[in-house]
Amino acid sequence: MKTANNWTGTKELIKEKRDKESQDNIISCVNKQKGIKTGVFLGEPFAYEEENGELAILLNFFITDEDAIKVLKVDSKIFSEIAYIRDRFPTEKWIFDIKMSKNNFAILPRLEIKADMEAKIESKSQHDLYETYLVLVNGAENEKGTTK
Repeated sequence: MKTANNWTGTKELIKEKRDKESQDNIISCVNKQKGIKTGVFLGEPFAYEEENGELAILLNFFITDEDAIKVLKVDSKIFSEIAYIRDRFPTEKWIFDIKMSKNNFAILPRLEIKADMEAKIESKSQHDLYETYLVLVNGAENEKGTTK
């Protein structure tokens, strides 16, 4: 268990905990996490360029069986698939199944959102995707032993 006995150390522990909690809210389709997530895409995406030159996109995603909003991290190929589906099934009106495996990703519309689900979603706070981006970038830099 980490401890701190001064102002600076305590602030750093709080930041570490907040950053850890933020990272726990990220589902990465880029790293091919396996499983099926059912939920609703919320708000606007946030895109950024990673060190390797690839684009990464962050999206708020309400997961129905967890009753929680998580951040979905996808690459440009997966985002293009989501955008294609979104043109046919508006993401603010549909619940989607996202199926992820080691080598595959599929997004399928499941059913239209009903009023009770819409109210439940509206009662939740979306993640600040820019803040999530900063956590991801700072976490990657800290793993390399550098800081901003």
